Order: sequence, then C-alpha cells, then structure tokens
Amino acid sequence: MSKPGFKYASLASGLNRRDVYLLEKCLLDHVISSISSIYIDFYGPKPKSTGGHTYAFVMVDAATRWLDIRLTNSSDARTSIHQITKFCQRWGFPKIIVSDNAPSFRSFEFQSKCQQMGATNRYTAAYHPQPNLAERLNQSLKSCILAYIDDHTRWDLHIGFFVLAINTAYQISLKYSPYQMVVGQEARYPGDIDTDTDDGEPLPPSVAEDLHLHMTQMRERATENLKRAQIQHKR
Repeated sequence: MSKPGFKYASLASGLNRRDVYLLEKCLLDHVISSISSIYIDFYGPKPKSTGGHTYAFVMVDAATRWLDIRLTNSSDARTSIHQITKFCQRWGFPKIIVSDNAPSFRSFEFQSKCQQMGATNRYTAAYHPQPNLAERLNQSLKSCILAYIDDHTRWDLHIGFFVLAINTAYQISLKYSPYQMVVGQEARYPGDIDTDTDDGEPLPPSVAEDLHLHMTQMRERATENLKRAQIQHKR
C-alpha cells in the first residue's frame, strides 16, 4: 500500500488553501484509521444531568488506548448501534468489538449490526471483567467526576476535558500517550500560546511523508512495548 503523502504534491496542485487543509485532514484520517479492535461499555446510569444525559457510551481502541466517549440518555441496543456507527464514521470499521454481557450488547439487533460492519463480537467473562479496557477507563472517568464535580446533575459538564486528560496521559505499557499515538504529537494547551510557532500554512509534501513515517514507526515501537509489558505481567 502506498503512503498517502507520496500523492500529496499532485493532489494539492491547483487547490486553494481551504482545500489543501481538508486534504491534509483526510491524510491524517487515513493514518489514524487503522483501529482494528475496540472495547465498549456504558458508564452509568447517573442522575439525569441538566443536559438530559444519564449514560456515557465508552469506546477504547485496544492498540493505542484512545478513548472516545459519547453522552446518551439510554443504554439500549439502538443507542449502542447509533454510537458505534458514529464511531466508525470517524475512525473506520473495527474487526473486533469487545464488550461485557449486557443485554444491549448481546441483543440480536446489535450483533447483526456488527456483522454488517464486518466486526466480530467478543465478550468478557462475567466473573472477570477486568480485561475490558472500557470498564477500566470507566473507573478513571468516575475518579475525575468525583474529584471535580460537586453537583451530581452536572456530571457531564466537563466530560470532554476529562477525555482529553486521559488521552494525553502517559501509558507505561506503550511508553506513549494515546494522543501521541493517534495524532503524532503532544496536545496543545492554552499555556502553549506564548511558544506557539505554527504559522497556519499547509504541510509541505515532505513533512506529510515524514509525519506518516513517524506515526508508523511509533505504532511499531508501541506494539513491541506492549508485548514486552504483557510478557512481564505474566511472569
């Protein structure tokens, strides 16, 4: 498969600045759309928030630990299907979807949808749910909410910032943060404004190719780091 950056110059010729920006976004989407296994779970039920939410649908990429959360007001099969579909529209279609044995995930409707997407359903044992990364990150999300939210009707207020905090946290097993694995660089924060040197110009073709190579090598190193961590854990 050819690298998307190799075709950048010919594609970008004759495009205006906005079109080039959209092209770059498509290139990055191509780079990070290699998600093959995801873990899913519902966080909740919680008290109905002022935004009308009682659940958060949690999705985690197995390879990068990238966390994606969608707020919902239900945990039924239709909601699960809707959120999985939105996830796939953004990140691509996974090969494996891992969940617990909740009725919504065990339903014929949900399993049929996963089959249509070409995904295999796998379920964690009821007596040992720990391998489900989504359930593990649910605990991290719960800790954030308990630490920073006093009003239980506003538990969903800062979910986006909590997700950012989790995605930018260094993963010992990967030796990278999920954000680095997916985006290719560290996240930018308001405190970085004084040192921000980005002039807003489109990426040159050579830089786009270098970015693709960098992210490929980073994924390979992270995979090896994860394998070593798993071996050490079994000892």
